[in-house]
Amino acid sequence: DLHRRRHSFPTRRSSDLTDPDFRRGPRGNLRLVTSLDAIADGRRLHVPAGFLTDGASIPPLMWPVVGHPYSPSSLRAAILHDWLCRNPDAHAMPSPAVHRLFYASLRADGVAWLRAWAMWLAVRVFGPRF
Repeated sequence: DLHRRRHSFPTRRSSDLTDPDFRRGPRGNLRLVTSLDAIADGRRLHVPAGFLTDGASIPPLMWPVVGHPYSPSSLRAAILHDWLCRNPDAHAMPSPAVHRLFYASLRADGVAWLRAWAMWLAVRVFGPRF
């Protein structure tokens, strides 16, 4: 299963990531205490310490279906996605590619395909475009 997961979604593997360390920030957000690093499509992506995230932007009504915004299974993907969306000039990836990376990151971290697809669809429809 691990072998299949790693090779089905080559944009990012769980082993390519550091685990984020964070503290509560203002308004319930999380502030990264340590940086988060990932390798995606052959690029090294770096989310610096101090970055504020709201986790996965999931409306409370959808929490029973999709999960909590700070769910460990989706938190790394959400942090990376937030950083990429807020800093589009830092990576030269168009928004559809960033959203696909979010899906691939969720799958690489073990999120079931249907939940990952629903989360991808939400960011594709309601997320930023750049």
